Amino acid sequence: MKSVKKKRGSSKKKEKQDVEDIDFNKIAGTALQARGKYKRTPGRGEQRGPHPSSPTGKQVQSLLDHLPTLGRLAQNPSGMVYLDLNDDWIYIPQPLLYQYGYELPPYFYPPHPVGAHITIVSTEEAELLSNQQISRGRKFEFSVEKCFCSFPRRKMYGMEAIYKVRVESKELEDLRRQLIGRAVPRTGFYINIAVRRIK
Repeated sequence: MKSVKKKRGSSKKKEKQDVEDIDFNKIAGTALQARGKYKRTPGRGEQRGPHPSSPTGKQVQSLLDHLPTLGRLAQNPSGMVYLDLNDDWIYIPQPLLYQYGYELPPYFYPPHPVGAHITIVSTEEAELLSNQQISRGRKFEFSVEKCFCSFPRRKMYGMEAIYKVRVESKELEDLRRQLIGRAVPRTGFYINIAVRRIK
């Protein structure tokens, strides 16, 4: 009985064609943006590699270089204070990231769909705001430091990897100190642009 040889590259070619047919802008915030069910992240250390490959930071950054590096200050009902950005920070690199198993981050779902953003004061820190007034709509600038993927060690909605854009902004540092008296978090300021689930 003759064995049937599979054509190499055929599945990759089909996947590439499928990616080109996806309108990430339209599926954001719908059930179609998810590539599977969310799973609880294993305990610390249980998911420490080996991890599937990811695109290089330079590959991703080259797709984002033309985007405006400024946003407007906003606050959602949970108390989180953030810099609201153009959603193209998420949409534009998706065709590349999708080929590595990534998907849109869960920032387009109700009740608080924030889209692309930089967190300045987290929901957990919001209680430190007291009754301070937030200058909603005020513009702040930032610069891109690098793009990279990180691997969560804590329970993170069943995510195996998160692709991030780390940014720097003296203005945002000063604002955070002014609002809650704290320095920039150890992980810095960043934009989450894609997530990959635990298989």
